Amino acid sequence: MPTVKDYFIILVSLIASAIIVWLLYKPIKRLIYTKRYKFIYYRKINKVAHYEDFYLINRFRLIKDKNNLITIDHILFGNKWIYLLQDYYFRGILSGKEEDDSWHLDNGKQKRFITNPLKDNAKFVRLLSKNTQIDENMFITIGVYNDDLILKRVGETLNNNYLTNIKQLPKLIKALEKREVDTLNEEELEQVVLDLSKLNSSLDKKDERQKRSKK
Repeated sequence: MPTVKDYFIILVSLIASAIIVWLLYKPIKRLIYTKRYKFIYYRKINKVAHYEDFYLINRFRLIKDKNNLITIDHILFGNKWIYLLQDYYFRGILSGKEEDDSWHLDNGKQKRFITNPLKDNAKFVRLLSKNTQIDENMFITIGVYNDDLILKRVGETLNNNYLTNIKQLPKLIKALEKREVDTLNEEELEQVVLDLSKLNSSLDKKDERQKRSKK
C-alpha cells in the first residue's frame, strides 16, 4: 500500500514534469511554427476562403524571365478585390518605413537588414498586371506575418499595400470588402481565375485552385 512518502515522491515528480513542460512549451512551439508557418497560414487563409465563399489559388508561380520564377503564396478572389498574400516569418522587432528599400530586423541576438516586403509585394502587382492585363487597381497586397512579431515605425500604408499578422487577417479582409467600391463581375471573375490557373507555372497543381461553392 502506498505510503505518505510515495505520494510525496509522485507529487514532486508531477510538479517537476509540469515545470519542464512549461519551460519547453514556448521553445517547442516556436520551433514548430518556424518550420510550419506556411501551413499554419494556409489553414487560416483557406478558412477565410471557405466562410467568405471566395476563390483561392495557392502557390502561384509566374515565369518572370528565363532565369527567374516568382511565387505568390496565395491569391484570394474577393467580391471587390483580388488579394495577393505573401507569407512571412520573422523573430524579434521589425522596423521600417514604406519608402525604405530595407527594413531593420532585431531578434535580440543579431541585427540584420531585410528587403522591404511592401516594395516586394508592389512589384508582384506590377508584374502580374503586366502579364494578365488586369488593372493594378483591382489588386490588394497583404504581407502576412507571425503574431509574435513586433512591427514598428511602418506608419499608414498607401496604395492598397498592407502588412498584418495572421490573427488579424480575417478582420482586415472583412474591412476591405466593406469599402464602397463596385463588386467584381461574377462571370469576369471566374474567367480571371481560369486564366490565372492556366498561367500558373507550378509543377504541383494539387489543391492550388479552390472553387467556391454556389449559394
